[in-house]
Amino acid sequence: MIEFYTTEELVNELANRTTFVGIIIRSEKEAKHSGPAIIHQNWDITYSRLTNSQCAELLGDAVEHFHDLAAKEDAE
Repeated sequence: MIEFYTTEELVNELANRTTFVGIIIRSEKEAKHSGPAIIHQNWDITYSRLTNSQCAELLGDAVEHFHDLAAKEDAE
């Protein structure tokens, strides 16, 4: 039997697992179309078992990583 869940229910399930440590970033509005990707302006951030400082550090590392990837793409 297939069960359907909302995005919020799935995020809450993951964030409440004792084995999950991390950050989930998702758009406040769900994209319910299969067309081209749209850029969302508002975000919900859920994190589990991290302090605000740890979240900021983790997100900063991710931003740096993506800047490095973009620079490599631009150089090619």
